Formats: sequence, C-alpha cells, structure tokens
Amino acid sequence: MKGDLSLEEYKEVILNGLIFIRDICDKNNINYFLYAGTLLGAVKYKGFIPWDDDIDIVLLRDDYEKLLKLLEENENDEYKVLHIHNTKDYYYPYAKLVSKKTKVVENAKEIRELGAYVDIFPLDAISDDYRKEIRKMRFVYNLVSRRMRIKNSISKNSVQKRDEREIKHKKIKDFIYSFVDCITLPLGNSFWVKVFDKYLRKHKLEEYNYVSRYIFNKEVFEKSLFFETDMYEFENNKFKSVKNYDLLLTVGYGDYMKELPKERQRSHHQMKVTWRNAHESVN
Repeated sequence: MKGDLSLEEYKEVILNGLIFIRDICDKNNINYFLYAGTLLGAVKYKGFIPWDDDIDIVLLRDDYEKLLKLLEENENDEYKVLHIHNTKDYYYPYAKLVSKKTKVVENAKEIRELGAYVDIFPLDAISDDYRKEIRKMRFVYNLVSRRMRIKNSISKNSVQKRDEREIKHKKIKDFIYSFVDCITLPLGNSFWVKVFDKYLRKHKLEEYNYVSRYIFNKEVFEKSLFFETDMYEFENNKFKSVKNYDLLLTVGYGDYMKELPKERQRSHHQMKVTWRNAHESVN
C-alpha cells in the first residue's frame, strides 16, 4: 500500500480502531461512550456524518486510565495508543489510538508516530462551581491550545467586528501568551499539557456531581448521565453511548436534527494521511 488514503480508506481504518477499543472495553467491563459528531452520526445517519472524518469517544477518568493501560498491553501490528505519558513529542490533553500503518501530519509540529486515529477523551470530575473553575484554568488551557497549534491571531473578520480598544487588548493578550509559550518551549511541547492534565486529575469522581470533557466549557454534565447506556448502530456495528443521547447532543449542538447549510458541511480537520512505507513502520 502506497500513497494517500482515500476518505473511505481512512474511515475504514479508524472504524476498525473503534471496534478494537470496543472489544477490549467489553471484555474488561469498561464503559465507553460515542461522543460529539460520532454520536450525532450514529443517531442521524447510523454511521459517519457524511462530510465528517473522525471518531470521538469519552470515558469517565477511572475507566479512561484503565483503557489506556489495556491498550498499551494489547498493542499489536495495527494499533497503538499515544498520550502525553508514553510519547515524547505528543502534545494533546487526551489520548489517540493510532493506526501504525498510516501517517498523519495535521499541525506545524509533527508527532512522529501519529497515524489515522480515534480520539479518546477523559471525563473529569468538576466542582459545582464549575464556571469559576473553568475561568481559573483559562490561562493554562490557552497555552495548551497553542501547543495544539490552535491559532489565537486576530482574523480580518474579527477585526471588523471589534473597536480599537478590543483589538489592542487582544494583541496584548496574544503577546503575553506568545512570550510565556516561548520561554517554556525548552521544557517540551507537552509541558503545559501535563500541567493541565495534573489539574484535571485533582478532583475524585466519587466526590463530585458533575463531569466535563474539560477542554470545552459548555460540556458540563451531571455525572449520573453516564450511568445508563444504550447501544447505537454505527457503520453496521453496535457501540455504546449514554441512554439520554438527546441531552448530550442538545448541549453540544442545539437543534442537532436540523441540517447544516451546505457551506458548513465540511470536516474540521486539515491533515494529510498517507500509508507508511515498510521502513517507516512504528514499533
């Protein structure tokens, strides 16, 4: 196999990755949940959203840690799990199950072992005063975002909507973030991600009523939402998610059954995916 993957080849690779995860979870009594666009695709299309090309799952933090350990123990010729504690150049605050036979370049800073992937997110406990807690970690999260190459620059469209004071304030903030980012670069690309990750682990699930996929402010849910599961069809396979999918999707998308305008029907990923040559194989 050589060259770029077609969209259908890419979807087949990551679907098989999801099946790999499902089978390990089922064997070890671990609950996982289809999430975000993957759950939306299951509910509306019984598979991928036609213009989307990713798979997201979430697990409560304790199950997330168990799954990462099991994925490492069950690494094979096809799939490997990457996260900040086992991959030196990794800089995402969540894990990815990657295909060893493929190569992905999606940001300015390449992760050598990155291949076609399934995103695996932890759900962490958060205090009842979660708005205050989110504000508290905003500075660190913005630095994490920079390491993920999420740009904070002012676009032309946003400039048109702001007065001179707002633009000046934004430039000052950008300068501060850039300065802090630059002086901490010698500490490694995962430095701020590890700071963020340590904070996320601070609260124990049994002590709090709310959980969050912390990197998105609006996604705060009562923990009990993840106590009841149901099965959903996705590309002719069955996978778990929360029973009350309507709540999960309404928080994430609003009127999720309404079709997006054609101009918004596009993947949010910008990446190049190729088959690895034999000498490039990831061990």
